[in-house]
This record gives sequence, C-alpha cells and structure tokens, in this order.
Amino acid sequence: MLDKNQLPIESLFDMARFPLGLSFGKRFLLIMYVPLGIFILVIRLCLLIIWFVTFFLIPRTQKIKRITCKGACAITGVLHSFKNEHHLANLNVSPRFIVSNHTYTFEFFPFITKYWCLITARKTVLEHWLLLRTAFLLDITVVNDVKSKYDALSKHPDPIFIFPEGATTNGKVGLLKYHPLIFGYGETILPIATKITRPLPIACCKLNFAVITDFLWLLYSPWTLCEYTILPLQKILPGESSDEFAKRVQIMTADALGLIATDFTVDDKKKLREMDLHK
Repeated sequence: MLDKNQLPIESLFDMARFPLGLSFGKRFLLIMYVPLGIFILVIRLCLLIIWFVTFFLIPRTQKIKRITCKGACAITGVLHSFKNEHHLANLNVSPRFIVSNHTYTFEFFPFITKYWCLITARKTVLEHWLLLRTAFLLDITVVNDVKSKYDALSKHPDPIFIFPEGATTNGKVGLLKYHPLIFGYGETILPIATKITRPLPIACCKLNFAVITDFLWLLYSPWTLCEYTILPLQKILPGESSDEFAKRVQIMTADALGLIATDFTVDDKKKLREMDLHK
C-alpha cells in the first residue's frame, strides 16, 4: 500500500466536469456536440417519464425488474460488458457480498441486469424524492450504515452489492481504502473491478457533485460504458484480520484496473470537499 504522502489525493477526483488542457480538436468536438446532446437529453427524459410511470403500474417481479432495468439502460445510453464471466457461471458457493470499486453513482444499474443482487445506498445520496421512489421500486435498500442493518440484510436470499470505498473516485489513478466492516463477517466475497468510459471527455462525478446533475450529464452524453471484470471468489484466510482481508481485495481490484491501492479514506475525501467548497 502506498503512503498517503506519495500520491496527491486531488489526483483521485475530477475537480471539473471537463478536464483542463483539452486539445483544440476535443474542444471543437464538444462544442459541435451541444445541439445534439441537448436533443438527446430531452428525448431521454421523455422516455424515462414513460418508463417510470409504466414501471410504477406493472407487477414488479424479479424478471420484470430485470427487463425494465435493461430498458432503463437502453434509454439512458448505458452500455455494459462483462469480463471473466466464467467466475459467475462456475460459482459453487453463492457470495454473500459483491464488492466493487466506486466510480459512478449509477454503476450498479447495468450489473443487476446480468446478475440480480440486493443494492444498498446511503440516504444522503438519494436525497431527491424521485430517486428515493425509484430506489423503492427497484428494492434498493436505503441505509445509513451496513452494520446497523446487517441482521436484516443477511436474511435476504440475494447477494448484497457493496461499495467498500464509501465514496466515488475518478477511476483513473487509484482506489480509496476498502472499509473492513463487511470483510469481518466471515462471508464469501465476490470482487468486481468496474471501469467507466465515455466517448467524450465528460467526467461522471465531480469532487463536489449533486446526483441529479450527474444523472443529467449521463443523459446528455452519447453513451456510457460500464466494464465489469469478475474476479475470483474470496474468503478470509486463517489468521487474517478483516483489515488485511479488505486490503487484499482492494489490491486485487486495483491491479485488475491498473490503478493504485491507496491508504486514503472516505474521510480524506470529505476533508478535501470541505476545502474545495471554502475556496
């Protein structure tokens, strides 16, 4: 693990929606795309309203929810690909937790079209009433922390999807430290390495962001590709602490993405956000 002082924390996050130092060609492309982007945004918003009303009215079985999730991905331009799918097909033990690095607020959405699982989200992320309603329709469990809800979550038949970093990064440099909480329950863990790309240089998440704003930029972008690399199922080793297990999975995920497993935590990001707000 790298020491915090060996890597500037600012490099883990996008400070602006568009990167500094864009070439003239990329700037020109972004400007030329504006009319088309606005048109696509409006069309997608109209289709999403129809999708939302339809999904609210029809029976919500797991099969229906999976189909409607695929429809939502198609409407919003979210594409997905899976690597090492044999790790999913050959599971002899169903994982209790699916853990992924966190690059975008909505990156779980394409994943559940392929492999259904219980999604957890912090209430602070879903502050808008429309997001809370959508979470209810998709059976997304809103929690303040997993520990307080673990007894109830552990009884759910489906695996639980968790972002152990606790906050998003830009996915370009490194991962935040994985919180050891879920790694200490003695449960099986399925690590996922997630990479988000767009054809235009539009950041998925800024350091200081609003979920609704990120969502509108998602609708504005031509498409967003979520690439999931399925890593081998992991269990805690004899004599291994939850911290050591969490670090091992973090390093495994970072290596799969060609990133650095850092010691920065979600608290470090909070401090950086506060500093940025007071500038």
